[in-house]
Amino acid sequence: LGACKGVILPGFGSKAPHWSKIHAYLKGKGVKPISPLDCWRRAESGRLTLLDVRFKLDYDQWSIEPSVSVPYVYTTILRRIWGLSLWEFGIPIGLRGGLKGRDEQFVAKVEALLPNKRQPIAILDIAGGSLEEEPLPEFSRGMNIDLTRSQALQCAYELTQAGYSNLFYVRGGCNDWHEMAANELEGKLPQGGPGNWLGHDEVYAYRQYRFKDATKGRRTF
Repeated sequence: LGACKGVILPGFGSKAPHWSKIHAYLKGKGVKPISPLDCWRRAESGRLTLLDVRFKLDYDQWSIEPSVSVPYVYTTILRRIWGLSLWEFGIPIGLRGGLKGRDEQFVAKVEALLPNKRQPIAILDIAGGSLEEEPLPEFSRGMNIDLTRSQALQCAYELTQAGYSNLFYVRGGCNDWHEMAANELEGKLPQGGPGNWLGHDEVYAYRQYRFKDATKGRRTF
C-alpha cells in the first residue's frame, strides 16, 4: 500500500486503494488522534505544527493560530458558491466551490514548507475522521457513508508514504474544535477567526454529525 520506487499512491481518487486498506495502513504506521486542546497547547509552545488542509477559502474565513495552510483539494472551472460539497465521501463535485480536484503537488508543498519529517504534525480538516473506529468493509453493499474517512487521513496516507513519521489527526476536526471552544468543553481553546466558523452561517451546507445537536450547524463534508 505504500509508495513504490518514489511513487506516492493518492489517498483519494480512482488510483487510491479502498479506504479500509488505507485505514489499516495508517494504524500500522502509528498515526494517532489528538484532541483540539492538546493540539493547541503543543502548537502554541512550538512542540507541534498544525497543518490545515481545508480549502483555502475556508482557511481564509476561519482558522486557528498558529497554523499553516496547505489545501489538499482545489476548485476548478466553476466559480465558488455556497452549498453542499460531497468531496469527503468520494464524489469530486459539489455546489460549494464547484468542481474539485486533488492537488497532485500536495506532498511536495508540505515538504517545502515542513522539511523535517520527524517533527510532530497535526492535520486539521472539517470532521477529522477516525482510526479508533472500524471502517466499512471493502465489499459492503449499499450507499453507506463511511464516517471514518476524512481529508485529514487521506493527507496522512500520502505524507506517511513520503516519510513523515510523527503524524496526528485532530479528533473531530474543526467541528469539535469550534464546539469545544464555544462551550469551553475542554478548557480554554482559541475561537478562531478572522470570520465566523461557517457551520453557523451556512445552514444548507452543514448537517448534524454523529448524533450531535443539528442546531449547532456541525458540518459533515
